[in-house]
This record gives sequence, structure tokens and C-alpha cells, in this order.
Amino acid sequence: MNIRYPREELRAWFYNKFKPLEKALTKSNLNPDLISLLGLIFCIISGFFYGKGLFLLGGLSLALAGLCDAFDGTVARNRGKASPKGAFLDSTLDRIGEIAIFGGLSYYFALSRKPFIVLILALGLGASLMVSYTRARAEGLGFDCKVGLMQRPERISLLIGGSLLSWIPYVGLYLFEFVLMVIAILGGFTTFERMRYILKSKDQGGV
Repeated sequence: MNIRYPREELRAWFYNKFKPLEKALTKSNLNPDLISLLGLIFCIISGFFYGKGLFLLGGLSLALAGLCDAFDGTVARNRGKASPKGAFLDSTLDRIGEIAIFGGLSYYFALSRKPFIVLILALGLGASLMVSYTRARAEGLGFDCKVGLMQRPERISLLIGGSLLSWIPYVGLYLFEFVLMVIAILGGFTTFERMRYILKSKDQGGV
């Protein structure tokens, strides 16, 4: 059974709250591809802060990256500039950004001599990439595949939340580590959920 929660309702609430930002970006001269690139830059900055153990700054940088990721496609559509090449660039930069984030976290926990958390991060990164890959591969074969709980917005939201929790005295770092475990576990579950969904779907003429 697929896990269901009001994802579309939350998405609509988010875009409603940030509608002024969407309008400002649409009216600006910023190329949507540049917004995607800015998102990658913020991800790299976030990874740098995470590598230094500055989790709050890492989370704030990630929040800015998330805003860029949320609006690059919307701005492109609003301005009539949406294209397959733009979508490809956006998706590719998103994956590079996730590698930078998990790489920074892995560096910090490796220096902290916590090999188990480094393993969790490796599994979390792998699961994150597989969640994206299964959707891209399915859609390339003609299937619609948007099922699953741990998609990119959820992963970013959890990382930001974990970064904030890390500042709680004494237990903050343990809470952050728990969040990383949740991302890895639910990411793996989402991957298998998508595999199960596609394998049970009727053939739509894919190759």
C-alpha cells in the first residue's frame, strides 16, 4: 500500500505563501537556468558549512537552494521559457547539489570518527539518487511515476529541520543523526515503492 499524505495541499500552501517571490522572479530578468545554477551554488555552500560542522548555516544555505529549486521551473513556465533542455539541466544540477551536501556531511562525520553515520549518509545519498533515477527512467519509458514519500522537497525539508534541531543542547547532534537515518530508510523505501508501482502498472508501450 502506498503511503499517502497531503503533498499537493502542502505544495499549494507553500506556493501561496511565496507568491510575491514568484511574481518578483517572473518579472525579473533572471534566466530560469541561472536560478537553477544559483540553487547548485547554495547547495555547494551548504555542503561546505556541513563539512565544517556549521549545521545551522548549512541548513540556511540549503533553504535558499530549496527556494531556487522550487521556483526555477515555475518561472520558466510563467515566462514561456520552459524547455526539455532546461528541465534536463535543472534535474542534473539537483543531483550534483545533493552529492555536494551529502559529501560535506560525510566529511564532517568521517573526521568525527563516526563510521556508522558515514555509512548512513552513503546509503542516504544512494537512495536519494535512486528515487530520482526511478522516476526519470520510468517517465522515459512512458510511465507516470510520482509515487513515494521521500522526494526531493521532503529530503530538503528534513535536512533543514535536522539542521535546526542540531542546535538543541546535548541532544541536538543525535537528533540530526536520527534525521539522516530517516532520510536513508524512507529513501530506500520510496525507491522500492516506485519499482513496485511500475512493475504492477500496465505496459504503456515503453521499450
